[in-house]
Amino acid sequence: FDENRQLKLDELSNVIKTEHIRVLLVNLPNNPSGMTVSKETMIKLAEFARENDLILICDEVYNRVIFTGEPETMLSFAPERTVVVNAASKEYLIPGHRIGYVISKSPTLTDVFLKKLVRCQNSCPNTVGQDVFIEMLEKEVDELRKGESPSFLEPVIKQLKERRDALADALQKAGFELFGNRPSDGTIFMIAKIPEEIKLSGEEFIEKALEMKKISGIPASACGKPGWIRFSFGSMTMEDIERFGKNIIEVVEA
Repeated sequence: FDENRQLKLDELSNVIKTEHIRVLLVNLPNNPSGMTVSKETMIKLAEFARENDLILICDEVYNRVIFTGEPETMLSFAPERTVVVNAASKEYLIPGHRIGYVISKSPTLTDVFLKKLVRCQNSCPNTVGQDVFIEMLEKEVDELRKGESPSFLEPVIKQLKERRDALADALQKAGFELFGNRPSDGTIFMIAKIPEEIKLSGEEFIEKALEMKKISGIPASACGKPGWIRFSFGSMTMEDIERFGKNIIEVVEA
């Protein structure tokens, strides 16, 4: 994807043919950028996978944490070649309950390959987390049967959107550039480019921010974006973000 959030399929096609790639890992909504893509783009990706005989492993752990539109899954567009990896801890914002799961229509993938990959299915299973997750799912099923939209995440998403907007505003006021020049579409993350006048790497800037104001972030150089920082607003209050806005300006100006 480019910074306009468009698929670069021509470049990807060349790499696949050169490197003889058979499996493509897709992370949407994306961490660290918070980017989502349109339904039309997902259809193009499904067609691309068929043309190149690719298996899609789709990391969709933030699939329901989006701020515009409705959640989409690659299972809707390429079910015969898609494996979805998901996590209740992210999808339902219950990070203390470490529950992950995999969905696929292919018995070969679910019954053969996954049994070789899963290492913790028998030893010390997270029974408490499973019970919590089952209760949440049962409530959602009851609401759907009544023709109602699942209600659990609605107030949470509204709160996260307010935090996202406030963080984006604070970063822009401090001179940061947002990815794609707009706030993140989903997840609890946002990446921003360090102001041009600051001649520091992402790692150096975060060390400075941590020492001066105890501001933490993750340099995005590990994701191919040197000079960019990933910030999380998942647990920040509006008061935290207001304080962050003042402090980050002081770090930039120091």
